[in-house]
Amino acid sequence: MSRLDPRGPRQQNKGLEDVKNMEMFRRYNEPVFYCFLLLALTKGIWSQNSCQVDEKQKYANCQGQNLNDVPKDLPVTLEVLDLSCNWISQIRVDDFSSYTNLQALNLSFNNISTIDNSSFASNTQLRNLTLFNNGLTEMPSTLLEPLLLLEVLDLSDNLYNYSTLGKVFKTLANLRSLSIGGPFVSKVLRGDFVPIKNISLQKFELKTRSSLRFYQTGAFSVLNTDVLVLVMTLDTNPKVLPMILKDLAGKSLDILSFGNLFEHNYYAGPTNPFSSLPDINVRELIFNRGKVNQKLLQLILETIQTSSIQDLSLLSVDFDYSDVRTTVDVKMDNLFLRSLVIKDATNPDILTFDQTFTWFSKVSNLYIINVNFNFAQCDTWSQMKNVERLDIRNNLLLSSDLYNPSCKYALTVRFLTRRFIGEYVGTESIYTHNVTVDGRETSFSIWDSVCPQNPNAQNCITEDQLRWADGFILVYSICDRDSFNVARQQLQRIRQMKKRHGPVPVIIVGNKRDLQHHREVPSQEGRMLALSSDCGFFEISAAETYHGSLVVFHQLLEAVRENRSSGKKNGGIKGIVRSMSAVFSRRRTE
Repeated sequence: MSRLDPRGPRQQNKGLEDVKNMEMFRRYNEPVFYCFLLLALTKGIWSQNSCQVDEKQKYANCQGQNLNDVPKDLPVTLEVLDLSCNWISQIRVDDFSSYTNLQALNLSFNNISTIDNSSFASNTQLRNLTLFNNGLTEMPSTLLEPLLLLEVLDLSDNLYNYSTLGKVFKTLANLRSLSIGGPFVSKVLRGDFVPIKNISLQKFELKTRSSLRFYQTGAFSVLNTDVLVLVMTLDTNPKVLPMILKDLAGKSLDILSFGNLFEHNYYAGPTNPFSSLPDINVRELIFNRGKVNQKLLQLILETIQTSSIQDLSLLSVDFDYSDVRTTVDVKMDNLFLRSLVIKDATNPDILTFDQTFTWFSKVSNLYIINVNFNFAQCDTWSQMKNVERLDIRNNLLLSSDLYNPSCKYALTVRFLTRRFIGEYVGTESIYTHNVTVDGRETSFSIWDSVCPQNPNAQNCITEDQLRWADGFILVYSICDRDSFNVARQQLQRIRQMKKRHGPVPVIIVGNKRDLQHHREVPSQEGRMLALSSDCGFFEISAAETYHGSLVVFHQLLEAVRENRSSGKKNGGIKGIVRSMSAVFSRRRTE
């Protein structure tokens, strides 16, 4: 919604500056479908028609006064006039003829369908004209001829069905912001924007119908703007997007913003519609509203890695998390972003779509606002090493859920609860769990302790734990070479302990088998390590099934029983679960 904020008294230049600033209300293309009466913040006077006028009689606020016509009793000295949110249906030739000093006129949110010729002939000082959200069936052309000083013009969300600019636009050399289009524009032609090809705009905004039917190659190639806002839905015609991006190749943009790009259906095409994005010198990319699925987000992020984009915003998007996670390879090692904004997304799963959180690893400023997430997996913190500013306002995360360097992991949780919840935070603990194995009830005591992330740590397993445990499970991530190195070093420590205390069963587990596309440790390497030390070996996915975790613990139990029956060790059946990997507040064990 474009509106003027009544703050009087003010100086002439200050008033004009505030009017220009009303563009900020639509930076992200957020539509406003309501109007309200703004009360004066300072002393003013009231005209007979209930419009508020500041004491210097340069600013009049007539917003939301149920007016059917332009008032006749306003001061002729007005420089700023807000007539938005009324019922005005026609602009007559003499409605503004008295206001020769008028610099800003807001007529948005009315029912204006006709404007008489020469209605703005006396308003040659006009710099800001807003006709947003009215009923115009034609784009004004000759009406604009006297307005050579015009800087901001908003003709969007009207009823005309074309985007072709008239020749008069060529004369508007001072134009800085232009918004056109609406729900009935179904095609964009090559010559539509030729009249403004020699005008350097700060912002150009185009809105089209819910499904743009036709785009002619070359239409956007003539644009010269710092900010390009495209509110167009391409559900049924996604091939238009690559055509648009190719037309923008070689241009420099501060902001490229897409509104409602996919409104009704999630993108399921076979190609990357953003493949030409790296050919544009873009600083900030914005997606506002619309449907974004796992595949589309992956394509966006992969493309950004090879582009000049520094800032990415995902605002009010409707995110869909595919059930088939293993088919998507989304490791983002080169996603360098100055800022990443995720705000008002409908599904908190947008935060975990890549499962490894690598898309956070090169972000300097991270904003996750009003996404309703209530759990922070350990991998998120370990991947945010470069984050300088973190803003997580308006979520369901409790302070007690924030960073804790000790993390319990999925293998233990899966065995204890049959549930997979990724990592959770807590302190070093011993858990007791009763299960029936081969008709016999067995009590497991599981010591899940804090492990240093340093691969060179020699004392990850303490002397007390070595004496306490009847068996060990060493868990590493197949996606993390460092975690495998930690497991190997702790295995050496157990070997040394064996020399003093006798043999003890050890099982080596490679976790995250569901993430084969991120594998860093070959299966053969893990298996050879186990064979060289007479250990058991498994590769599982705690995320996919409870059965894998159950088999690991049952195998350890069988090995402990055999060890006990041989008389080499006495004591109760206990097990110590060691997650020797960077999963300790570093990577997620799934």
